[in-house]
Amino acid sequence: AMGYEQVEVTKASGDKGVDVIGQVQVGITTITEVVQVKRMQNTITRPYIDQLRGALPYHKAIRGTLITTGKFAAKCAEAALFPGAAPTTLIDGDRLL
Repeated sequence: AMGYEQVEVTKASGDKGVDVIGQVQVGITTITEVVQVKRMQNTITRPYIDQLRGALPYHKAIRGTLITTGKFAAKCAEAALFPGAAPTTLIDGDRLL
């Protein structure tokens, strides 16, 4: 549903916190994107975004998506689009439904 191709679900350990790696078409270019899923009721804070971004080079990805069944802290939306940092899409419990 999110348009990924060549999707790989990573192993439970040794994945640098990434759960899914996929290829996605952006304009005329295909890029690698990583997805991290957090099934938790706690509020997701900026360190989770930083952790996902830190895993991008390991997977040769240029952007990421962080999905949670919980909520994101207020400052996360700003951090996800911080100029010069890899873009990160945030999807929380409300957007999942």
